[in-house]
Amino acid sequence: MRKSLTITLMSLIGVCACTESHQTDTPLRVTETIQSLAGSVCPSQDMAMDSASQSAPLALSIESAPTLNPESWQAAVDLAHVQLRGVSDPQTGAESYRIEDVKLAGAWQLSASHPEFGGLSGLAALDSSQLLAVTDQGGWVWIELDPATGIPNGQGRYSKIQGRKTESSSSGSYHSAEALAYHRGVAFVGFEQDHRVEAFRIRECDSQAEALQLTKVHSPFGSKTTLHPDQGIQALHIDHTQDGLVAALQARDANGYAVSGHLTKSGFLAPIILENESPDSVLTGSDTVGVITAELRRLSQSDSEMGAKITVKVGSIQLVDITLEAPLLMGNFQAIAIGRSPEQAYRLWVVSDDEFKRSEQHTLLYAIDLISTNAPKETGQPQA
Repeated sequence: MRKSLTITLMSLIGVCACTESHQTDTPLRVTETIQSLAGSVCPSQDMAMDSASQSAPLALSIESAPTLNPESWQAAVDLAHVQLRGVSDPQTGAESYRIEDVKLAGAWQLSASHPEFGGLSGLAALDSSQLLAVTDQGGWVWIELDPATGIPNGQGRYSKIQGRKTESSSSGSYHSAEALAYHRGVAFVGFEQDHRVEAFRIRECDSQAEALQLTKVHSPFGSKTTLHPDQGIQALHIDHTQDGLVAALQARDANGYAVSGHLTKSGFLAPIILENESPDSVLTGSDTVGVITAELRRLSQSDSEMGAKITVKVGSIQLVDITLEAPLLMGNFQAIAIGRSPEQAYRLWVVSDDEFKRSEQHTLLYAIDLISTNAPKETGQPQA
């Protein structure tokens, strides 16, 4: 395993100065949203608007991913696809956090007989016993974990996403769930086609959680432009330091720069952040725990040459870069979540979207542990 000294990185990220300014717009606050949902009453099972939103047991077939195993993973590590760095205390200069190793904890291929299983495009680690995903077809998927081993136990649940009080979950607008962030019992979901963000009291209300619409995302390129249905939200994560919700869009600016930013209540990004990304690199997932941020990018020259890159950061300092590519088993990687291993190491969960093309693609779930001798102070533990 190649390890390097603590270094300072030059960022390719900048604040956009070429679009309309919305700096005075009211930021969308996570804590305020959670508080606004705290007094809401969960619909009872018999009062649910849509029987499809009743959760149903989901028997998951779990197979080891055939070409991704500890031996092939270690070969990738030996080829320096993993770069490790540390981060130093800005006041003392002493190294305050270092990732010593990156280990493959498991790699699985998931399937189920339920016709709605598939299309996983957003992921969150609720606690040590379950993961939560959203699907392209507007569904919730709970994946149960064995707390003792930290691996899927073959059990889960499925339900349709419940709509707002005036809208059924069978509405087509719920068929485009694309991104998921989770904090203190509330799931924040980004929908791609009409670019809205909604919150669900998922811990208390479970599958009956009704949607609270927070905002609809507008084009970051001026009032005279609109976002194409496929240019919307690809990833959501919570900025615990600012109590905000950060969205990454599929849209690119005129120079090809990737676009992200903190969401405002009016649906704008303020400030707008531009990143110099390759056209073949798409940010598809992100998650945060305290000051740790994990980002997932899909790397694709073509459908047959698909890979992924995982980046772990503390603030603007990149600690880990992991590139996954052939001959390791690849897929349409869409989501990443930060959890904990049974040994309390940070565990990265990565999932791929089979796009409901079961004969051509697979639902892959990877667990990657970040081994360290110390850890930064946390403000946002993943817990149900």
